[in-house]
Amino acid sequence: MVGRVGKGGRRDANTVGFPAVSTALITPSFRGDFERCRLLLESVQRFVPTEVSHHVVVDRRDVALFEPVTGGRTQLCVVEDVVPRWLRRAPTWMPFGTSVWLNGRGRPVRNWMLQQIVKLSTNVFASADEFIFVDSDVFFVAPWKPETGSTLFREEGPELGTYFNTDWHHVAHRLLGLEAPTSEQSRVGYVGNLLSWRRDVLEQLQMRLQQVSGRHWVQCLTGLPTLSEYVLYGVFVERVLGFEAAGQAPDNTIACATEWGTVPLGVAELEQFRATIAPHQVSAMISAKSGTDVAAIRQVFMTPAR
Repeated sequence: MVGRVGKGGRRDANTVGFPAVSTALITPSFRGDFERCRLLLESVQRFVPTEVSHHVVVDRRDVALFEPVTGGRTQLCVVEDVVPRWLRRAPTWMPFGTSVWLNGRGRPVRNWMLQQIVKLSTNVFASADEFIFVDSDVFFVAPWKPETGSTLFREEGPELGTYFNTDWHHVAHRLLGLEAPTSEQSRVGYVGNLLSWRRDVLEQLQMRLQQVSGRHWVQCLTGLPTLSEYVLYGVFVERVLGFEAAGQAPDNTIACATEWGTVPLGVAELEQFRATIAPHQVSAMISAKSGTDVAAIRQVFMTPAR
């Protein structure tokens, strides 16, 4: 679907021949990102076809905040209704209660792992054939519609041989019952913005995790020291199923312009960033960690027509 493009904006693979599928946007969010999520919703209404559904996933305690901005094709999903019942949020009075979930089958689960479990559970709450993950600090800046073929974002290069990416590959290979990755295999990346997963592939991934571990697939993830859900899915497609069998061609398309800075951007800086967006890029991401005023982002990107 949409991933990244290498230099010059070219795709790595010809996707002609893959069947058309129904598509849903998936956005995990929380109260701290509410204003950014609302900007994303505005951009979806403006630039994304109405037949594409949008699922916003929040904790039960945040439902009342998000309900007024959802409805129609934008559906609000509750984390507690998605994960197994033996996972439940710790009371706030407990030590680290705001950052962990109680696990009836093992040690407490940290929020960052729970968020990845929620993404890996997307088939539970979204009925589409294909899922496009869109974080709260991403927003569309130009018309976008699902493509005919399904693709998997994949990039490679020596710069990807980082400590974190290497660890993610080793964990993914172990979970999937594969031999440890070579250094070359660990220099492949599957992490980005507007990433595409297929429902049938995700369901096969869940079954594979259970076959290898002999436990519920969620249970085999909860005690891990590190994990990248995107690397896990990517390795499964490439190393277990194969691109053709998975129905996803590798694609290094960069469809989202990114700004990872940690300093707030003013209108002038946002205008400069906007000027760097390539014609083929349909979305932008300004990291929430920058603390950039959402009103300024809206002024620059949503008021004027591109």
